[in-house]
Amino acid sequence: MAARRRSTAYEERGRTRGGRISQEELYDREGSGQSRSGRSGNTRNYRRRSAGSAGRTNAGGRTGRTSSGQRRRRSSGTSSTLIVKAAGALIALLLASFLISRCGRGSSGTYTESTAEFSGGGAVTVTSVESFDKDYYSSDELQKDIDDAVSSFAKNGGSVKLVDYSVKNKVARVVLRYGSTKDYTNFNSLPMFYGKVSEAQSEGYDLSAAYSAVSTQDSSEILTKENIADYASSKVAYITEKMDVAVPGKILFVSANLQTDKDDMGLAKAVDTVSEKSPGVVIFR
Repeated sequence: MAARRRSTAYEERGRTRGGRISQEELYDREGSGQSRSGRSGNTRNYRRRSAGSAGRTNAGGRTGRTSSGQRRRRSSGTSSTLIVKAAGALIALLLASFLISRCGRGSSGTYTESTAEFSGGGAVTVTSVESFDKDYYSSDELQKDIDDAVSSFAKNGGSVKLVDYSVKNKVARVVLRYGSTKDYTNFNSLPMFYGKVSEAQSEGYDLSAAYSAVSTQDSSEILTKENIADYASSKVAYITEKMDVAVPGKILFVSANLQTDKDDMGLAKAVDTVSEKSPGVVIFR
């Protein structure tokens, strides 16, 4: 499971405070990388760099808090481009850990589980919900990290806005609105697409994960490589991170790792692994 392979920034901070991982080791892990989608970026390294900024181990092996001057020197040595490429890790932090049971929309109309909501205009709002129960977690520190990442991304021409942030009853909830799926991709270094089926195919997105799906509108209709052209003008949402998907229309087909909600035909719930190797695909009209 993709979520289990990732360690969060707060787990890194907690182990650093326990003295088992040095600041130098966190920085040595950083490096540069290329995402599997071919887009440049190394989201996981941002979490380690963020954890390193709160590190407490000096070169002599003795513990001691890193000074603000040292942090500023390290920060000044990092290019704004690298910051933008890596900023999305803060959101991946919330999406990638053990998520709470999925149950769709709450009574107030907000999402109670991690969800990507696509709008007709192309914007996407991502709600992230995660357990926040470790004693070394800091609500204020997480909010500052998110604010800093959003600000850095916006200064470099990206479109993302923090809509809501709360930590209640040991559960963190963050809502971010991206101007487009390209902004989401650039911020998180994870592929996402929203548009016509024909456009997705022309841009190289593989929609085969939805092949063999039975139509929600007609049980005799099965999506195949041969008949997908019949749905060229239909819309598709393509995700590579485990979360529910809400679309502005009626869902026709979903990949096997998603399941339509019988009470809401515009909502598909993640029921299995969703990743770059196993994308979630929702075709609707």
